[in-house]
Amino acid sequence: MVMNGHAHRCPKDYLAIYLPGMRQDLRTTNSEWDYCWWSIDGPLAAALVSGFGLRAGVHRAGAPPIELIDQLLGQIVRADRAGEIDASTTALALTTAAAKAVQASPGKQGDVLVAKARLLVHDNWQHVGFGIDSIAATLGVDRSTLSRHFRKEAGVTLIQYLISMRIQNAITLLRQSDLPIAEIASRCGYGDYGYFRRVFRQRMGLSPSEFRTVGPE
Repeated sequence: MVMNGHAHRCPKDYLAIYLPGMRQDLRTTNSEWDYCWWSIDGPLAAALVSGFGLRAGVHRAGAPPIELIDQLLGQIVRADRAGEIDASTTALALTTAAAKAVQASPGKQGDVLVAKARLLVHDNWQHVGFGIDSIAATLGVDRSTLSRHFRKEAGVTLIQYLISMRIQNAITLLRQSDLPIAEIASRCGYGDYGYFRRVFRQRMGLSPSEFRTVGPE
């Protein structure tokens, strides 16, 4: 396959990630081959992928989650709101599975400490009180050391990474549920609604209630 003019091999159990604007050029050296793919559209697509720590390129990811892929195929053909919500939920689960597989893949992330920190974020972002201090304590490292390694490897600070994960999930709940905004804040790891509202506005340019009313579809 070709990405931005560069050729890459994508053997069995590898995952290729394209970002918006990248041309897809796939070729095979065998007479028969199979591959599975899904796409995420909308103005927040790139932010969602990067928020999971995924970067454009070819990554070792292990066996594909065929059950989730088959589930998504059955949901996207349903032309109703419930089908759309189910498909969005499954696509998010696929993205989460891809992120976990890539971060756990040996030899691809360069810093085991950062990979473990990412996995902790993926598993605990929804818990109120979870933050850099709890991550550092779990990993047995100094907070400043963890923050320095994470920023060097991931290109963003650890707190920015955690906030992105929480805000992206808040966006999903705001768009796809009628839950009270205070409950959404709590489900996304924010015990203080006022703080959640400030962080959301900083990221999205709208308050949570404004986004729910006039935000992008």
